[in-house]
Amino acid sequence: MQYYGNNYVMYDYSNDPMYIEIRPWPRFWARILDYLLFITAAGFIYGKVTGSQISPGNSLWLNIAAIAAWVLIEALLLCLLGTTPGKWLLNISVRDENGKKPGFGKALKRSLLVWLCGTLAGIPVISAVTLILSYWHLTKSRVTLWDSKAACSVTHDYMKSLKVFALIALISVITISQYLLPNNDRLMLGDFSTVFLNYYGIDTSRFSKSYSIDKEFEKLLDKGKYEEAEIMLFAELGKSPDPYTKDTIYHDLGVLYNETGEYLKAITYIEKSLKITPNSSVEYSNYGNALYALDRIQEARNAYNSASHLDINNSHVYY
Repeated sequence: MQYYGNNYVMYDYSNDPMYIEIRPWPRFWARILDYLLFITAAGFIYGKVTGSQISPGNSLWLNIAAIAAWVLIEALLLCLLGTTPGKWLLNISVRDENGKKPGFGKALKRSLLVWLCGTLAGIPVISAVTLILSYWHLTKSRVTLWDSKAACSVTHDYMKSLKVFALIALISVITISQYLLPNNDRLMLGDFSTVFLNYYGIDTSRFSKSYSIDKEFEKLLDKGKYEEAEIMLFAELGKSPDPYTKDTIYHDLGVLYNETGEYLKAITYIEKSLKITPNSSVEYSNYGNALYALDRIQEARNAYNSASHLDINNSHVYY
């Protein structure tokens, strides 16, 4: 309250930068969840439309494209609701200079500036630099560049424990299922991980099927029953398996034909596997082995380099 002559007037602190709560970390985690949710949804839709299996963990272009598309979606959400799923969970909202939900123009301008100046279009490593600079600017000036330019402000309400737990759970589950598991070359689900994934509604049946095929193949291979292994794999392939199981079958056929010296066949199935899981270090090392056996040295060297680049700890990389 301030005194003017004989009158007392209530002072509005809501737009005074000195009294605005900045809370950079809740804002950061809210945006991370928004990105994870939208990238996962985009990958799912793309897979359904094209019939291919794609996950954020092995597709850089999907992450960058989805983050760019999120600019428009976020602007619509801020215009209509004044918040986004991640912000809602942490009780964060965005308002214009009049304390109302921003119009679409303001919201779009803000989202574009976040995309360009805050995350630098989601480009790995470089975006970390812009995030650090944005954090420094926010803590020093108490306002971000995008909020300042779009004449918007961010308000924080009390965070509720249940919502915070939901945010942590969602980030954890999406990170594990979409980024960690797809980059595990041959997933071996133990009892604990199976229970954990099923609890959060992640279907593990495709992993279990793939794992059982792989184990049966290994048993036959160890016993030198190559013909039986080949018959078994083609029988499973004829059942129109899901992409993950198909990838396992292609991988095993590549291993089988490398073992029997049928290197051209091995290359054929390894290349099919790499179309499904292009970030598989193991697959590239098998590819290199087949090429090397055919005296295609430069191609083998390139395959080994790719395998090493994807996993520097891959002990099977040699040339």
